[in-house]
Amino acid sequence: PREETRMSALVIIEVEEADKLKQVLKQHGILVDSRQNRFLRLSPFVYNSVEQITIAVLAITDTIQSGSYKTAKLETEGGPVT
Repeated sequence: PREETRMSALVIIEVEEADKLKQVLKQHGILVDSRQNRFLRLSPFVYNSVEQITIAVLAITDTIQSGSYKTAKLETEGGPVT
């Protein structure tokens, strides 16, 4: 949305096997969410430092480029909503 009152700090990245990527990032302390096993969802906010956001972006980029997350086993138990 272009109206300021409707904007949010939500970033969506389309990536295959997003559920596995979410799990691998969580193991590294980076909390994201996934939708339909196709979208990775981040919500940076004012309390996140530039350094924290940079670390998250680099981790996401490195993990996607390496493809290592695709071999991760998915957890079967639920967890907190992120």
